[in-house]
Amino acid sequence: MIAKKSINLDWEFKLSLLTDLIKGMKFIHGSNLRVHGRLKSRNCVIDGRWVLKITDFGIPEIYALYNNYPPEMPEDQLWTAPELLRDEAAAFVGTQRGDVYSFAIVLHEIFFRTAPYGLPDTPAEEIIGKVWAGDPLFRPEIAKTDIPPAYLEIMQRAWSEKPDHRPTFDEMNEHLKLMTMGKYVRNSSFSAKEVYH
Repeated sequence: MIAKKSINLDWEFKLSLLTDLIKGMKFIHGSNLRVHGRLKSRNCVIDGRWVLKITDFGIPEIYALYNNYPPEMPEDQLWTAPELLRDEAAAFVGTQRGDVYSFAIVLHEIFFRTAPYGLPDTPAEEIIGKVWAGDPLFRPEIAKTDIPPAYLEIMQRAWSEKPDHRPTFDEMNEHLKLMTMGKYVRNSSFSAKEVYH
């Protein structure tokens, strides 16, 4: 849905997706799971009421239980944090700060309606290699946009090279409340007709 340009995604709808994603990840990080470990746009689905739901969590625990870690395809690693690309064992389990990085890549996809890193024709292996290298820093380009700078700043902080510089989902949730003045961003009268006009 994100990449389909025929579907109208206005700022309010993008903001509601951002809000749902932050709240969902905040819930996962506060639960017994503690980490998603595989967050990517394919694991974010929209339900019949246009609410973003996160899927595919808990998978790393299943792999760990059986000590069986299947190899990941390069395309699946596009959302993986640089420090996890450099540490294969940690990548299978995931980290909360790694989830924040993955969130930033998904957010870039939502904001700019593009493939991860905005490079649909670049092989995943090439992108991963640049992210893994870390010098020079390689992140998605931020095109000219009408997205408010404060939201772009959240995204950029979330993909920081240094994991401890990335905000937590609790911090992002509080920041989002301040930016939206605590109001619920989803318009209850929102319908499919408005999206598919």
